[in-house]
Amino acid sequence: MDQAGALGRREMLAGQVQQYEVQLSRLEGITAQYDDLNRKVKQSEDNYQLYKKKEEEARITDELDQNKITNVSIAEAPSQPQLPVKPNRPLNLILGVFLGVLLSIGSVVVAEFMRDTVLTPRDLELLTGGRVLASLPKMGGRRRASFGCTQHIS
Repeated sequence: MDQAGALGRREMLAGQVQQYEVQLSRLEGITAQYDDLNRKVKQSEDNYQLYKKKEEEARITDELDQNKITNVSIAEAPSQPQLPVKPNRPLNLILGVFLGVLLSIGSVVVAEFMRDTVLTPRDLELLTGGRVLASLPKMGGRRRASFGCTQHIS
């Protein structure tokens, strides 16, 4: 009898284990659904809070627009300077002279690169690649452009 009672008890316990496993698998499925629903509730609450905040901002903006009020606030009270402000003449003079010299030199360099005149026989030789046969002398203290015949050597 002890053996028959033990076998009966074993079958009963096996049935209970099987019932518990079925309940456990059902609970696992329900837990996943529960977690999804909790996540959706949290997301909905966050969206609701965001929409309420945006609605309040829009309401305040509309009210300010209706009352022609601008959203301005004073960051710091104005203060009067202790010392009067006036131009620093020595510094302005030095900067003006420096800038004038710099612009003068720059314009001379640009003009030199942009010129298209021939002033010396040497310039003419460099420009044409030939020799200068004759040139006019300098007259009246002013320098004249050199004219000359060039001979191309092949």
